[in-house]
Amino acid sequence: IKNLPDFIYKTLDKYDDNKELTWHDNGIPEDEIWIKLGGDHGGGTFKLMLQVGNVKHPNSKFNTFLIAIVNTKDSADNLKKIIRDPFKKQIDELQQAEWKGKKIRVFLFGDYDFLLKMFGISGAQSTHPCLWCKATSQQLQHPRQVQTNCPRTVANIKRDYGKYQRHGKQKKKAKMCNNVTSRPILNIPLVQVTPPYLHILLGVTKKHHVLLEESCHSLDLNIAQELAKETSTGTDNSMSPQFRDYVAELQKKEQLEWDQILLQGNAFFTQAESDFPEEEIDELLDSVWDLQDRIDEIDENNRLPYLSGPVGAYLETILNRNKIEVQAYHSRSFIGNHCHQYMKPAVYEDICGSVLGKTMEVTDNHNLHREAEDIQVKFLQLNALYSTVHRLISHAKPLPSADEDQEGEIQAAIDRYMAFFRQAFPTTRVLPKQHILECHCVDFMRQWRFGLGLLGEQGGEECHAVVNAIKRRCLGMKQEVAQLMFIIKEQTTMSSPELRATFLNEQQRSKNK
Repeated sequence: IKNLPDFIYKTLDKYDDNKELTWHDNGIPEDEIWIKLGGDHGGGTFKLMLQVGNVKHPNSKFNTFLIAIVNTKDSADNLKKIIRDPFKKQIDELQQAEWKGKKIRVFLFGDYDFLLKMFGISGAQSTHPCLWCKATSQQLQHPRQVQTNCPRTVANIKRDYGKYQRHGKQKKKAKMCNNVTSRPILNIPLVQVTPPYLHILLGVTKKHHVLLEESCHSLDLNIAQELAKETSTGTDNSMSPQFRDYVAELQKKEQLEWDQILLQGNAFFTQAESDFPEEEIDELLDSVWDLQDRIDEIDENNRLPYLSGPVGAYLETILNRNKIEVQAYHSRSFIGNHCHQYMKPAVYEDICGSVLGKTMEVTDNHNLHREAEDIQVKFLQLNALYSTVHRLISHAKPLPSADEDQEGEIQAAIDRYMAFFRQAFPTTRVLPKQHILECHCVDFMRQWRFGLGLLGEQGGEECHAVVNAIKRRCLGMKQEVAQLMFIIKEQTTMSSPELRATFLNEQQRSKNK
């Protein structure tokens, strides 16, 4: 799309002609048009996308327009090459423009990595990892109420970049410049950058489940120690081969330790007899050391593979039963729909409840039952608290009037979740995404009076599947540019308001017949 303002004006005209424009029950001021600009990498291509917030379903794939597509990664250098003049000037122009007397307001969406690169922040693992404030990674570990964070703005980001330049652009000096290592690519105010709630959900859900898996693995190790005392249990075919082998090695170690104790006793009493040959005493002591070497070898080599124990492995079964799949090749994360599913009370209760149920099935040890129950109760409460937060902020509906102070209720729910997280997992670091949830999501909602779904990135994520489907139709084209032009034209045609309106009218006529 070479002339972005012209494309937007024409698109708005078409929406207006089809009577598709809406102000969401006065959630959007009647004298404003909200435009969403975003980017994301997926399926081998980087896509720059546009959505109009003033339609009924702005995140629908039919309301998402590709304005640029490139076969490249979304590195900071690549973004600077893709988003350059005259496109940058057109975005600045849009922020001052009007359409039919209505002010155009531009919002930016995308995953957190993309947003950081757009504003020149070095990364989520840096000393100052937040896009919206200058909090250090250490300050993130403390509750919101005791943090004294200085907000970032486009202006002070530019000043920090000037300071970074004066330091000779040395990476080791980046933390002295609030980790600003590049000039902002666009001049969109940070208050109009949407917190990436879909990716916050992905990160938090994964964090919860990883902590649950670690707790279950630790429980499995304790179960193995208990079962090693029962010689018949090691051959239980209901457990994984890896777990049975691990228990068998523990049993072997326990037998060696008993043999060692007996030999040590014999050696002690033999040494007490003055007429006993020294050669036989030395042989007994050598045997004791040989047994110790074999015990040390078992300690060194006997490892229970992660999630191969009865409780940890059963988690996968419960996830599958609830139609949730771990992405094995993506750091064992979940997709968005599966995170929504995970946070349903019936689902997380099933997942957490499996811990105690499976433990009681494999052992009668009451101490292990109590450990399993503690894990179950902790994660039930953790997920229940976050599920409440998710329900309150993930929607795309307008908030009630400021007088009702729903934002105060939302912030209180977030504070309860974060307080419990810190109390239950005192050695676990708070993620930057959890900090954004705790300190910045409610501010955004308070200013724009909507749930995070309306202006969020989920529509951009759906665009990848659309592009991949179109891409399969043009694999016979030899030239890369021809393929990309075909994709962008086809996707724009599919999202065309007038063609979609014609298609819907034909569908309605067919139903009436």
